[in-house]
Amino acid sequence: MGCGSFATLAEEAMSVRLGRVFGIPVEIHATWIIIFALLTYSIGLGFIARVQNDLTTEQAVGYGAIAALALFICLMAHELAHALVARKCGIRTGVITLFLFGGQAQLSREPDEWSHELAIAIAGPASSILLALVFVIPYTLLPRESIWCTVAFYLAFANALLGAVNLLPGYPLDGGRVLRAILWGISRRRMLATRVATIAGELIGLATVGYGLLQLIHKDTGGIWLVMIGWYV
Repeated sequence: MGCGSFATLAEEAMSVRLGRVFGIPVEIHATWIIIFALLTYSIGLGFIARVQNDLTTEQAVGYGAIAALALFICLMAHELAHALVARKCGIRTGVITLFLFGGQAQLSREPDEWSHELAIAIAGPASSILLALVFVIPYTLLPRESIWCTVAFYLAFANALLGAVNLLPGYPLDGGRVLRAILWGISRRRMLATRVATIAGELIGLATVGYGLLQLIHKDTGGIWLVMIGWYV
């Protein structure tokens, strides 16, 4: 969720318009191709192939692509939740863009009230957690040996993780906006609340990068994701 922080990049670089959802334009930025490819191979070979060890490499990558595409649809739903709540608060949403580090709902302006900020910020993580619960249903009902049970488990876990990470209390994460809204409501000083949430975000970003680098030193390639997330924060 943002108020134009990614808008300039989205306008200057190549984006593809997918259409409209509830009247809100949805686009894919060129950098989305990079993360989609990385996720496809990471999910397919790093997770699905290990659980379903009777699959060929091509089959594992194929199911990885399906899971990655489903995850990006969930990410779009996360951003759409922000946008729809913003609309309820009288704030127009320009475009939802999927890009390298996830998604961005471009808002026409910042909320005027702390309660609106809180509602808009918490809508995204709430939708992700709800989607995680939805994917728990097929995971519970399908046979454990089913490939779709494995895919459902991954999507349940990924959405739960997406919701949890976004609730970390550091700006510009949704949790940082929740923190800013709460501090704004208590102190009635929006700028002070923004400074505190920004500092918290910088600390969380540095800690995430540091932990990711530590994992890479110990030859855990998963650390690259933490470095990328921390750098973005």
